[in-house]
Amino acid sequence: MLDLLRSVDDLVVLAEVAPEVLPLATVISSDRPRLDFARVLATFFAEEPPRGVHPTAIVAPTVRLGQRVTIGAYAVVEDGVEIGDDSIIGEHVVLRRRCVIGERTRIKPNSVIGDPGFGFEYDGDTPIRIPHVGAVRIGSDVEIGALVSIARGTLDDTVVEDHVKVDDHVFIAHNARIGRGAFVIAGAEVSGSVQIGPTAWIGPQVTIRDQIQIGANAMVGIGAVVTKDVPADVIAVGNPARVLRARD
Repeated sequence: MLDLLRSVDDLVVLAEVAPEVLPLATVISSDRPRLDFARVLATFFAEEPPRGVHPTAIVAPTVRLGQRVTIGAYAVVEDGVEIGDDSIIGEHVVLRRRCVIGERTRIKPNSVIGDPGFGFEYDGDTPIRIPHVGAVRIGSDVEIGALVSIARGTLDDTVVEDHVKVDDHVFIAHNARIGRGAFVIAGAEVSGSVQIGPTAWIGPQVTIRDQIQIGANAMVGIGAVVTKDVPADVIAVGNPARVLRARD
């Protein structure tokens, strides 16, 4: 790596421990080099999306838009939706009635927020749909990936708190609550009324059965099937998921 760095002119290096002296390089010692690297990219290289509502988007007259909101091509935003300042709604996103989106939140293309949840009750041998009259509330500084589905609540709302990051191809069922700063990674399925605590990490292809509670700062490993509550500050893996050890 040092040989590669020596071959580059006009170089800035962020490192936890400063490497040996490099010609033509500015070396910045950092306690959190990855975090500082992200900040540099965001400040100097991030692309600013176009602002405004695309002419092909369908936006109901009762929608409340904040300042500098972006709504992409062919998006559908239904009655009573609220979208906070500087939020970005991607192409072909559908926001069903009364969804609330906070500030600086981004929803990537082809996601559907606020469709009715999957709730039925049998009348004899005939399944009868249970109406879902709640909504979806998404906080500020949230990122929702592409092809994500978040169902609205049956009576209460489905809630995604501030700073949550949801990857592509995730399903979040009715009445779930995702705590502040939690991560839900690609392909995960979060069933009805699941409670995920702050800064928890839900790995790819995880399945969480209904009514489960995942504690704050817990980590659920790739492909786990969660059938019992997971305490805070632990790592759980497997099918069925079991606690492996404490999370550092």
